[in-house]
Amino acid sequence: MPPAVGAAVRSSFDLNAKSYERYAIFQKETADTLARRVATSGTSGVCLDLGCGPGWLTQRLAQSGSFHTTVALDTSMKMALLAKEKGGALHIAQADAVSLPVKRGSVDLVTSNLMLQWAPDLGDVFAESARVLIPGGVFMATTLGKNTFHEIRDAMIAGFEVCGKKIPDDTFVNFLSADEIELAGRSLFAIETTSVTVRKVYADVKELLRTLKKSGVQNNPGLSFLGLGRRSVMCAFMEKYHQKFAVEGGVGITYEVIYIRAVKI
Repeated sequence: MPPAVGAAVRSSFDLNAKSYERYAIFQKETADTLARRVATSGTSGVCLDLGCGPGWLTQRLAQSGSFHTTVALDTSMKMALLAKEKGGALHIAQADAVSLPVKRGSVDLVTSNLMLQWAPDLGDVFAESARVLIPGGVFMATTLGKNTFHEIRDAMIAGFEVCGKKIPDDTFVNFLSADEIELAGRSLFAIETTSVTVRKVYADVKELLRTLKKSGVQNNPGLSFLGLGRRSVMCAFMEKYHQKFAVEGGVGITYEVIYIRAVKI
């Protein structure tokens, strides 16, 4: 992902920090699942939560009793402060996942919930996490896989075609596959992944897009309202989405969640 996308994502999370918890229900559900996976991993000591958001995962880890120190980091200071308010984080900081204000070999567990897909280079995140982890330290995270939001991609392409326009090549973030994720971390970690497909239903396309926007999702910094730009394209997109992906109760959207467990070599 280009650095400009990372800046747009940071700006979006700052802007939507106050309303994030109301809309990011899926992110909270995934944080809860990741916390349960951490609980069965046997990891304890010092935990560092990257891209902590409002602190759902940080709070769960702190309350587990397994970690005497929990540190919450986010590129959005407004999000990190929300995590602090929940009482889960002993320390917070505004920081990038590829430049952590943490000593080498001082952390037992690094976690991250639905943040890695926005990293410009996942290999850099793995390298920096490996730097701060103790030998044998554990990295556990979730990220979005290639099949995520395929409905938006399909309907948008169809919408552009209806309007006689060619969709820009860089319209969409290219989420990584499980194999690509494993390759990015293989030199530093013994890594394994599990992919889970989750379907969500929204009343209509407007509600879907509003939810994605308010929960910080960005497809491209140069596109307004998730890449729909001009009104003609927006209308064509919405019509195609309803035609292709209407389900009982509204319209459907797919999340491919990839769970990562990696042990530092």
